Amino acid sequence: TTTNYNFEPASGWTTSNAGSTGGLWTLGIRTIDPTWNYSPRNDADGSSRCYVTGNSPVTSDVSNGTVTLTSPVINLSAFASGPTSNGAGAVLSYSYFLHITAAGVTDVLLTEMSANDTAGPWIEVARENVSGSNHWRSRSISQAQIQSAGLALTSTMRLRFRVTDGAPVATYSVVEGGIDAVRISDACDGTPALCSADVSGDGAVNIVDLLFIVSH
Repeated sequence: TTTNYNFEPASGWTTSNAGSTGGLWTLGIRTIDPTWNYSPRNDADGSSRCYVTGNSPVTSDVSNGTVTLTSPVINLSAFASGPTSNGAGAVLSYSYFLHITAAGVTDVLLTEMSANDTAGPWIEVARENVSGSNHWRSRSISQAQIQSAGLALTSTMRLRFRVTDGAPVATYSVVEGGIDAVRISDACDGTPALCSADVSGDGAVNIVDLLFIVSH
C-alpha cells in the first residue's frame, strides 16, 4: 500500500494560521526573488510544485506565529496488527525545507499526527530546529516510531506540519519552510522488494530467516 503526495493536485491538504503576519503555506511553482536568499529555488522531487511558506516575489517568511499544513484523512488501519520492529510496517517519508537564522528551540518545524481525525490529540513525531540553508532534506518515520509516540494506527489518521517563528518580536529572525514528496508506504515496497530478505514471510528480517535458509 503506497500513497504519494507530490502536490501536483492539492490532494485535499489544508492550511491555517495562528498569529503569523507572513509566510502562509502556499501551493505552487516556486516564485524566485533574487534578493531573498532564504527560500527554496525549486521543489524537492522535480515535479514542479510544492508547499512553501510564502511564495511571492517579496519578503514573506513566517513572522511571530505558526502556520500549519494538514493532510487529508490517511487510512493506516491495515498496518494496525503488523510488525513494529526491524524496519517492517508502515513508513512515513517526506522532503522538508527549513531555513532559519536564529538557532535555538523557538523557530521550528514540527511534524505531528492524530489518530482521531482533526479532533486529536496531535502528537509530535519529528522536530526540526537546525537550518538546512537553501537545501531540501528528507525524513523517514517508521511504524515503530509512530506507535512508540503513543499513536494507534487507525482509518482516520491525519498528518500536519507546523512552522513556527517563536523568537521575541524584538529579535528579528528569518523562518522559511517547505514540504514536498510526502509518501506513506509499506517498508517492503519496492522492486525488488525491500524486505526480500524476509524469506520466512513474517514481516521482519531476523534470525528466523537465517534458520529458514539453513533448514532449506
